[in-house]
Parts: sequence; C-alpha cells; structure tokens
Amino acid sequence: NNTAYENQQLNGASSSTLGSYTARLAAKTNLTYAYYLRVTADLGDSYRYNSCTLEDGTSFNGVSAGSLPILYATDGSTILPCQGNVTIGGGVMAVEVDSATGTYNGSAGYSDLQVELSVYLQSTDEETLNSLTLTEESGGLTLTIADTDPASTTTSYTIDGESYDLYRVQLTCDVEVNNYFDSYRISVSAGGVKKSAKLEFDITNLWADAGGSVTEHPLYRTIATTSDWDEVMALYGKNQENFRVIHDLDFGGATLASGSRELSINRLEGQFQNDSGTPYLGNFKYTGTQPSFIATATTQISNLKFYSITLENSDSTSSGSRMGVIRDNMAAIENVTFENISITSKKYSYVGCVAYSQGTMEDVTLIDISITTTGGSYIGALAGYQNAAVKNVSAYGSDDSIDGVTDGVASANMTSGFTLSAASSSYVGGLIGYLDSAALNDIAVSSIKVQGGSYVGGLVGLAIPVSTSKDNSISASLVTGTTSVGGCYGYWDSGSALYYHTVDGCYVSGTSTGNANVGGGDLSGVLKNISK
Repeated sequence: NNTAYENQQLNGASSSTLGSYTARLAAKTNLTYAYYLRVTADLGDSYRYNSCTLEDGTSFNGVSAGSLPILYATDGSTILPCQGNVTIGGGVMAVEVDSATGTYNGSAGYSDLQVELSVYLQSTDEETLNSLTLTEESGGLTLTIADTDPASTTTSYTIDGESYDLYRVQLTCDVEVNNYFDSYRISVSAGGVKKSAKLEFDITNLWADAGGSVTEHPLYRTIATTSDWDEVMALYGKNQENFRVIHDLDFGGATLASGSRELSINRLEGQFQNDSGTPYLGNFKYTGTQPSFIATATTQISNLKFYSITLENSDSTSSGSRMGVIRDNMAAIENVTFENISITSKKYSYVGCVAYSQGTMEDVTLIDISITTTGGSYIGALAGYQNAAVKNVSAYGSDDSIDGVTDGVASANMTSGFTLSAASSSYVGGLIGYLDSAALNDIAVSSIKVQGGSYVGGLVGLAIPVSTSKDNSISASLVTGTTSVGGCYGYWDSGSALYYHTVDGCYVSGTSTGNANVGGGDLSGVLKNISK
C-alpha cells in the first residue's frame, strides 16, 4: 500500500476536475486525481492507518473499490519512486516478482537485465491474455514482454485470507532502465484489473569482483570522467537517483557547471575496479548564494574522498541557513574523507562539510578543513547540526600546515590548516556545532584550531545527547571563545554519561571579561575517566 503524510502532494488535477464523491466511487479509478492528502491517526499517535481526506474535506475512509493516491515530492515537481495505482477491489488477480537479474561491469554498464513475473488470473482466454500489459509506475523502467507462458490448469492462491482457483501466467520481460533507483513498482493490467508488486534487482557486480560473488540490489548510473559527471548530472542529478564513481574526478580548479551542483541524490558511491581503493571527487570551486555541492542526500554516501573544494557564499548581508559540501543529509555517510575543504559562509548558520545531517556517520576522515564565518550559529567541520550516531572519526591538520605546537602542546599562537574562524558565532565545534540526541564514539581529533564565540568545544559546541559517548580524544589543539569553552564540549547536557575522554596538550581559553565555564566547558551529568 502507498503511504503519505500531511500536505503530501498527489496527482496535480485541480479540485474542479474531481467531481462528486459519489461519482468518484462509481468510477473507481478517479480516486487518484487529488492534489493534497491529509492523514489522521486512528490508532494513537504512533500510527497512520486507513484514513485520508482531500484538501477539500472529502473523506475516502472505508472505500472498498478504487485506487490509492500516487505520491509526489512535497514541492510537486516529480513523482516519488514506487508509486502506482494500487487498486482496491474490482476483480481477483495477483502479481509476484519471481526474479530480477543482470550483471554490472563498470564503464560497460549493465547487461542481461531480465525480469520474470507470475501473474495469477481468473481466466487465460485469448481476450484476457491480449489485454495483458505491464508498466513501472514511476517510469523508471520500460518492460517488454519477451515470452508468455500461461498454465493450462488452475492453482489455489490465497488473497486477503480467501482462497481462489487461478491460472498462473509466467512472463519473461526485457528491461530498459530509465531511472536508477533502489526499487521499482511493477503494475500489471489484464481483463480490466490492475495489480502491482515491488521489484528489486539482484545484480552480479563483476566490477567489484570478477568472480561474480558480489550481489547488490540498487541500480547505479556509472560515472568515469568529469565530462560524464557534467552530462549525467545535468540530466538526472536532481531525480533522487543512484550514482557510482569508478575513477578519480579532478575538475582542474574550475568553477563547477550549474547542472553539476545543488544535486538531489539518493546514493553516491565510489568504487574502483576490484574494490582496490577509494576514488576522489573534487578540485573545483563554487561561489553563489547558499552554495552547496549536494543539496540533498537521502540514503547513502560511501567510499569517496571529497578533495580540494572551495565554497564561498556571495550573500554577505543575509542571515541564511545551511551551507556545505552536502547541505541536507538523511543518508548514511560511510568511509568518506573530506580533505582540503574551504567554506566561507558569511553570516549563515548550520555550516560544515555537512551542513544539516540526520543520517549516521561512520569511518569518516577530515583533513585541513577551513571554515570562516562573520556570524550565524551551529558551525562544525564535519556537521553544523547532527542528530544521528557518529562513530570512528579522525580529524586533523596536516603536519606541514601546523605551527605553534611544541612537544605536542599547543600554544595561544598556534596555526593549522584545520581552522574554524567563527569568533562571532555560537555553538562552534571542531567536529559538530550541535549534537542533538545522538552518541559520539571513537573520535580522534588533533592539531586543529577552533575559534568561536559562546559554547565552543574542540569536539562539539552544544551536545544534548540521550546516549553514552565514549572513547573520544583531542590533542595538540587550540580552542578559544568567550563563554562555555571546553577542550571537548562547549556545553554537555545532563542525563547521559561521558566515558574515557582525553584532552591532551590543548590550549583552551576564554577571552571576554567575566567569562564562565572555561577549560572544561559547561559539563553536567555523569563524568568518568576524564583526563586533561
């Protein structure tokens, strides 16, 4: 069944085309032609079940025949993946995906893509079989029936708890990929009845392993050159698709083309042949209002190095929000390096390599990150805002960029290639500006310089966690601010424990008259094995 949430946009017909409630029920198929859905809770705040109304107040609760709505993106621009006319009533029919297979081999792309379906029908007469058609509801796939094999006898098939004697028709389909998604919804029509089923591919990845032992489900657009990147992203970079980078992409210090930035991506993965390393993507600059390389990341960013990227905000007066290599992140970020990243954000809030993140981060490395602000809040080299778990992160300034450190101890005059210059900003962290309801574990930070206003920490500016954080350290670093300045945290909320935190060889200071909570920051709650 399709799902929706308040103000989710549906098919774009105006309310005047909807007709009466009675007419829509009689037509059975016109229920999709609505444009806003409102969902209410029938089973408590944790549930959203079988209850929807149109913007005009018409209720479809209890509808026994018709189609569930098709969901669009909240701005109405594109249909979401896996949306289709999920019919209610109107005949007995079932669809199952038996297999969806193919092979992938890097720049050669996909081959031998094939889908096999079983369609269960009440009749296999000539008229019914001739009426049999199938589509992928988002338009992501074009399916062509290559072979039809109807059974001559019926088989018992259970639908919604009732048993039916149905004929099984096996379909073999050739596949053309239009959009590269994680999954698809196949809709089959026959004899005036339409049913659908979810489809995921089992792809043998020969690029990752020539022996063919690697199987994956998502489909990816392959990018091997910077020209590929510009061409592919101009056409598909805002469709929430999946992309795989299979060679280093060096843009030669150029300004990034307009079609190659502000991207909306589901997955972005790097993969050299035989998994022999991590490709890098970068050496470009982008100046504009609220500039970001990736505007939205949804599911996964992995096995990539973002290298030598310069982002500069041309808006010097507005107090805007969210600027970074990745602006809005819901994806899991795994095995990713950010190196030599320079961000000049002016007065913007929520600034970092990832500006605003609700996705987990693991096995991340940051090297020589430079962020310069003239205002705003929530500034962090890794993330301005983070409310999912962060684990196994290494952050440091490169050796040749460091001065003012003697025998592993930082001085007030320390300089580093890893510097956050945000003296007029609040909630500034060497890694994260605002850590919201999430744990921070296995973190190692060294040789960085953090300059903020209030609530400044070598790791986190403001932390309001609900989970224990442990095994974190910062060394040979300079952390300065005004109020609530700490080697690890500017402010740590009570209610969660800190275990095994180390501050070693750091210079921590407050610079304003009457400053408070400087040195350890503003720490409350359970503190164990804290060393300075």
